[in-house]
Amino acid sequence: MEKKKEFLKKIESDGKTVWVTRPNLTEKDLLEERIKAYSTVLKAIEEDKDVDTIMQIAEDFGKTLFEKRIKERPEKWTIKNWLEPVVKNIFNPMGAAATFTKITDEEARSVIFRCPVYEQIEKNNISCLFSYGFARGLLKSAFPKGELIMGKTMGNGASLCEFVFKAEATDEDRDKAEKIKQKFKGLHSLKTE
Repeated sequence: MEKKKEFLKKIESDGKTVWVTRPNLTEKDLLEERIKAYSTVLKAIEEDKDVDTIMQIAEDFGKTLFEKRIKERPEKWTIKNWLEPVVKNIFNPMGAAATFTKITDEEARSVIFRCPVYEQIEKNNISCLFSYGFARGLLKSAFPKGELIMGKTMGNGASLCEFVFKAEATDEDRDKAEKIKQKFKGLHSLKTE
């Protein structure tokens, strides 16, 4: 009997469980799409577009990838059943390395310790804005009432990025997301020299 390939490796130790992605960078067309989308963001910055417009470009990229690459869809999405096809068809082929410390039907908590945009394209807050918008677009494709909360970022000097994916946002979650956007707006001297 053939063993089912794991796209999230489950690791248990001392009563705790984490799940780790398995990045493979195998799909050049996907990598080219990401570079093209990121170039569109850079062009928008050069044209002095506002952060909301830039964020929307990144979110649209996430939504487009979701539509193109997630073929099998359950009758009802949960974070748990959303995560596997997103990791399998988008995160792993893009080379994102993450550890999920919590996965439930309502929420997933992750730390990204390898961000391809940050490492391969540009090491700054623009890459964080792009990654946040992109991941938010993926999430919103299945969970229109959901929200993505971002904690630490590599662009701000942290060694990893923190994300919390929520299936349904509370008022507190929406406030946190708005603060994240405001933080990016405060950085809108993003124009590259």
